[in-house]
Amino acid sequence: MKRGLWFGTNWKMNMTPGLARQWTDTVTAYMQNMPSDHRLFVMPPYPLIPQLLRDTEGTGLIVGAQNCHWESRGPYTGEISPALLKEIGAHNVLLGHAERRKQFDETDEVIGRKVSAALHAGLGVVLCIGEGATLKGKQTETRQFLEQQLAVALRDIPSIQPERLVVAYEPVWAIGVGGQPPQAEEVADALSSIRQTINQMVDECVPIVYGGSVTLQNGRSLLTKTETDGLFIGRHALDPSTFIQIIETAVGERSEVE
Repeated sequence: MKRGLWFGTNWKMNMTPGLARQWTDTVTAYMQNMPSDHRLFVMPPYPLIPQLLRDTEGTGLIVGAQNCHWESRGPYTGEISPALLKEIGAHNVLLGHAERRKQFDETDEVIGRKVSAALHAGLGVVLCIGEGATLKGKQTETRQFLEQQLAVALRDIPSIQPERLVVAYEPVWAIGVGGQPPQAEEVADALSSIRQTINQMVDECVPIVYGGSVTLQNGRSLLTKTETDGLFIGRHALDPSTFIQIIETAVGERSEVE
């Protein structure tokens, strides 16, 4: 295998302490025999972060948050600062998710401020970018859209080690229960554009993962037919056994190809 792979999931507003412990028990047991150059990450709801950090200490599982503010403190009721996340032990934070952009009106500028603040606080960042349904299949316009999202989000970042940034390509048209299953060729075109842009802005070693309607049936093709560095798996990862099965199936297929 040419490089390590990243596999992650965002629990959104799901899971309970009991279900979370069942998930981590199953996944960390799998990780004991996982290739050493693979990385697994999970973003649970805020109250579950301390529990996951305790239950997975020393296992290598990367535990992060689903969002943060751009300020370290202040009158922002209901928000969480990157400094606080870092202090309680969170490893990284998810920023730019399509649901945050749409439901909470987060602009590219807001996301850029959050990315900069999180990195300055010492957190890693999983940065989500992706085009909407109106650009599906329009390669030139899609490329310009993604370049714009990256340009603003990464404009003010400090010098960082590549492993502190992961870019997740999640086209809006593929996300959620009603999302359209992605075609590997579409994903490959977008990932190629993203890679070229990142190489010019940050570092060629920054991992780029794909997310959006990833399943057991398409996970293998998304790894073998694109230049992705891993998969960001949605609702199918809430079941730890399915999460592991998707990883094993995709990795096995990629290993045979390489």
